[in-house]
Amino acid sequence: RYDGNGDCLVENQMLLDHWGELAGALYQYRHTLNCLDADEDSSFSIVNVHLYTDVFYILKPALEYMSFKNVSFRNNGFPRQCVVIALDLFRKNPRLESFSLSRNGIESRDDVNSLCEIIECHPALQGISLDGCFDRSDYSF
Repeated sequence: RYDGNGDCLVENQMLLDHWGELAGALYQYRHTLNCLDADEDSSFSIVNVHLYTDVFYILKPALEYMSFKNVSFRNNGFPRQCVVIALDLFRKNPRLESFSLSRNGIESRDDVNSLCEIIECHPALQGISLDGCFDRSDYSF
């Protein structure tokens, strides 16, 4: 069975348990990560894997407790709600030094405003990568 985007719903549903296992492992690792020295590097990256909103809602609680210095979501085919969740995670992570949303569409004026606020106000942010984020936008904002 397929959804309106041609994605296989059965396959996506079968993988949710595995995403839950990853979220559980991240949650258990949070104390170790948060005890690292300030100069030690820590990164989290999901690249070239389609992330559906259901998957992001599974990962979100674990990632909210993590203080990775570098976070990258690249080429994940995000729907808008995933962009909103990712931006919220970036905003809440005081140790975040760099993030990437490359090849994930940012198409909402609200999301652009939120992104600008994060860039302007974040205490540790030094670098971002947004290549390909505005390819599908009408640039009317």
